Order: sequence, then structure tokens, then C-alpha cells
Amino acid sequence: MSTSLQEYSSDVGPRGTNDNVNCTILVLLQQVGRPFMRTTTTPQKDIDEMLSSAERKPKVDLLHVCVVSIPRLLPDGMQTMDLIDMLCRLTIHYNADVAAAALQV
Repeated sequence: MSTSLQEYSSDVGPRGTNDNVNCTILVLLQQVGRPFMRTTTTPQKDIDEMLSSAERKPKVDLLHVCVVSIPRLLPDGMQTMDLIDMLCRLTIHYNADVAAAALQV
């Protein structure tokens, strides 16, 4: 294995990955998870505009990727009941892809 490949694999390897996923999920839940559940009183038109904004769209996409990765990368330090609670709440997310991913996990 070449030196650059060894350096690369040590940087992106599985060591520390779960901590990053856990931290990322928690931050995304605060920013684009809980505020965009169907239980909010914000009108649908406003929610659609906010979710498709240039600032939030990448975060919603990343939340979707994190939820899809949960079967393979279970977040360390997250209690089972917290994980189930998070997935249940995300099933009522305004973004259909996030809701479907949470339902399939």
C-alpha cells in the first residue's frame, strides 16, 4: 500500500466515524429535523420555501443520508430508545425522502 493511500485510509477509516455520524445527526436534528415536522403550526407554503432554500437543502439531504446510514453506522452513545424516538419523529418530517428513509430503517 502506498504512503498516500495509507494516510488517506487512516483519515477516512472507520475509527471515529460513529462519533462523527452521531454529532452530525444531533446537529441536523436541531437545524432541519425538529423544526420541519408536520406537527409545526407554520403554513405548508412557508415550510416548502424554507426547506428548498439554498442554505437548508444540503442539510436536509445530509440528514437523509445520515438516516439511511443508520443500519450500517449505528450512532455510538445514543441510547436505543433515543434512536427509536428520533426515527419515529422523522417519519412525520415534511421532506418525503427523510420520512421514507426513517420509516424503512
